[in-house]
Amino acid sequence: MQAIYIEDLQMNWGSACSALKKTWHAFKLGKKRGEYVTDLAIRVNRLQDGMGIPPTEFEGLEHYEDGEGSDEESDEEWSSESESEKALHRQLRKEEQDDARGENNDW
Repeated sequence: MQAIYIEDLQMNWGSACSALKKTWHAFKLGKKRGEYVTDLAIRVNRLQDGMGIPPTEFEGLEHYEDGEGSDEESDEEWSSESESEKALHRQLRKEEQDDARGENNDW
């Protein structure tokens, strides 16, 4: 089942599960620290949608009509983030790409 390719996410099922788990972890950690986590909530919903999982309802996402933005749109949002938040986003994106290529097996 892990090898099933998900076209919408451009990754296989195993990588999508790993990305979802890591994104949830980052969301919970960021929320605990009082950081901006809207982008992570959107990513969770995007991954859930691509995997056919009912999306989680996050407080404050009502103004996002489809619950997600393109990478270009989300990059514009990042301009108001702290450097630590930008670094976290870059790390998560790198891990997702590594997972999609099968290079990251730390979970």
